[in-house]
Amino acid sequence: MTHTWSTGAAVFLPATLPREGRIAFWAPDGGALPDPGTVAGAERVGLTVARRHGNGARSREVPAVTLPVETALPHLVAARHHPA
Repeated sequence: MTHTWSTGAAVFLPATLPREGRIAFWAPDGGALPDPGTVAGAERVGLTVARRHGNGARSREVPAVTLPVETALPHLVAARHHPA
């Protein structure tokens, strides 16, 4: 499944200056991410996430695409709430 900017998961990545923070979009199901070439300022990165594993948790690096907050905002507003 190819994800759009308004599907999948998003997480805020803070920076020293708040205006330099970014939003990382990643696919929890391992699906393909949106093409970062379609949005100015988008970058492919590796993102470390913690996931449930048995009775505990395990961290792993997943592919992600980051956007500046002001660029990500319209995509976040268009996203639908996930029931989980």
